[in-house]
Amino acid sequence: MRVVTIGERIQHHAGRSGYDQLARRVRSRPLSPAIHRALTSILKRTPSSAVKASLDSPPYSWYWRPRQLAQELQAMGSMTLAGGVYHWLYGENDFRWAGRFPRRKGARIVVSLHQPPQVFERVFPDPRALRRADAVLACCRSQGDYLKDVAGEDKVHVIPHGVDADFFTPAPKPVEEKFIVLAVGSWLRDFSLLAEVIREAGRRRSGLCFHLVLPKDRIKDFDGAPNVKIFHSVPDARLRSLYQSASVLLMPVTDFTASNTLLEGMACGLPAAATDVGGMGDYMDSSCGVFVPPSDPGQALTALMDFKDSPDLLAAMAESARKRALEFDWKNIARSVMTIYKGLYAR
Repeated sequence: MRVVTIGERIQHHAGRSGYDQLARRVRSRPLSPAIHRALTSILKRTPSSAVKASLDSPPYSWYWRPRQLAQELQAMGSMTLAGGVYHWLYGENDFRWAGRFPRRKGARIVVSLHQPPQVFERVFPDPRALRRADAVLACCRSQGDYLKDVAGEDKVHVIPHGVDADFFTPAPKPVEEKFIVLAVGSWLRDFSLLAEVIREAGRRRSGLCFHLVLPKDRIKDFDGAPNVKIFHSVPDARLRSLYQSASVLLMPVTDFTASNTLLEGMACGLPAAATDVGGMGDYMDSSCGVFVPPSDPGQALTALMDFKDSPDLLAAMAESARKRALEFDWKNIARSVMTIYKGLYAR
């Protein structure tokens, strides 16, 4: 079975993170890098005002540049010549016109989507394009229910995000005097809630120490806080070490379909306090974390203090978090995706 994966790696993801990890597990063939470079070079030199205007205006401008256009043109050309499964790994970023053009009999289109409905509607220019796909993969049930109305119920499959559970593993906890709360990432994060939790924890002299892995543009919001240590652009091994040495993971989010951070933390045996929105319950349950209401820093801080004051419960949840994360190992996710491929290939 011929499988071709299409997708630009998300630059801010760690090397062992991101949905493109799936490509390694399904034995896919990438598109030719040489052809991609040549097409990108041509597009960069193309003065067409119409093309440039499209690429520089919302919603096309969201992750949409000549590299992505070159990639889609290349995939469209390949589909006219050869059959197989063509899987767009980051559909919101890279899938635009491919379904509208003729393709060889036996060429099947699979599109994975990752954004909650409100974001999807803002960044995906023509949802009707999904009806031309043969399968649409959602990361959680609530997202899947929404996409069934957009793409057609028979095309949508809910297959969760995955984690490299061989790399992200627990380690013996160092002897720490401080109780470390770890927060990682920026996408759909509720930074207002995070800031208020940190301020209130400091006012109460709670004994909580916050380790934050932040993008560069967010460092200024937390720099200088006495109970905060900030990390930026950490390599994979260092990120894993931060998960392993933390006491609990804090996931303050405004919406949710899936998260590298949540799964990587759980795989390292890290219980979580997470906002109860979107598909959070598809990944975490009460055996390995605590759900907190949206926009409620008081409840979030209470959950963290309960963890701190209950070491036996924390240890039990750490063990459960690892067990739960193993269900989302990329090897398991790849098998589910391969089942979809085989069903399409057999048509």
